[in-house]
Amino acid sequence: MNKPHFLLAVVVVTLSACSGPETPPVKAEAVPWVRTIAVQGGGGAGLVTSGTVRARVEIPLAFQVGGRILARRVDAGQTVGAGQVLFELDPRDLEETARAVEAELAAARAERDTAASEMARQTQLLAQGFIGQQAFDRSQLAARAAESRLVSAEARLRQANNASGYALLRARSPGVVTEVSG
Repeated sequence: MNKPHFLLAVVVVTLSACSGPETPPVKAEAVPWVRTIAVQGGGGAGLVTSGTVRARVEIPLAFQVGGRILARRVDAGQTVGAGQVLFELDPRDLEETARAVEAELAAARAERDTAASEMARQTQLLAQGFIGQQAFDRSQLAARAAESRLVSAEARLRQANNASGYALLRARSPGVVTEVSG
């Protein structure tokens, strides 16, 4: 037996082995007729397309701080002016954060003052020979750390005060609101 006939025999045997029991023939349903019309270019016939119309310039706005929205003052499609309030956050959390940071600042000032007076006392004791250099260095390090904590608390207070100003979301420029979420 030569090779091409042998392969053909194997393929036929394999295909016949794959067929299952014969099923009764299914009657083909009638194909529904579809009416077609030839399209011709004509004078005055408009072009119909689908798509999304978007503004040429869009300015997405969002709050710079987190919080619960207290008031929504605009709806989609509404015309707004520059500076107009769009949303308002509940300011209570922002105010409480500012009060907490003010307390931290007061504590940092007291700590700095205490460290400064301790540093002055340690300087006198070192000059009189009552303490060693290591004790003096520790008090010097404590004074620098207290000063750093004060600077940090002042910066956090500035941030907290800025955050209070972010409770109102305002329009940057006049325009039309295209989408509102929140």
